[in-house]
Amino acid sequence: MTRTKAVREPDSFTAFVLDQLSGLGPVEARRLFSGHGLYWREQIFALIHDGRVYFRVSPETRPAYVARGSVPFEPMPGHVMAGYHEVPSTVLEDADETVAWARTAWALPRGAARKKAAKAAKKAVARRTAKR
Repeated sequence: MTRTKAVREPDSFTAFVLDQLSGLGPVEARRLFSGHGLYWREQIFALIHDGRVYFRVSPETRPAYVARGSVPFEPMPGHVMAGYHEVPSTVLEDADETVAWARTAWALPRGAARKKAAKAAKKAVARRTAKR
């Protein structure tokens, strides 16, 4: 007997977010814990949880989110995932701006590349500090 995997339609908020991101091309919403992970070109760049969307951030991109009142992803009280911040509603309402922010989130270094970039940045700061 062959089993087929049932494909569930996304909820209305997830469908809205996917529509706002349509300028990227095909974005896939995959079930992840009690929400969805958003994937573009086979790489996760965003999360949807409890009717909110969160994009990946870095130390360089986080201030733009914080300046607009964004908060980090907190799936459970006291369990903050600072690598993802809520997309401000003013951004999410504008499809072009949502796509621009999504491209930035998607392009952030991952895994070993992220660690290597952080290490290089730390060394650069140390060199500048030593020259003073």
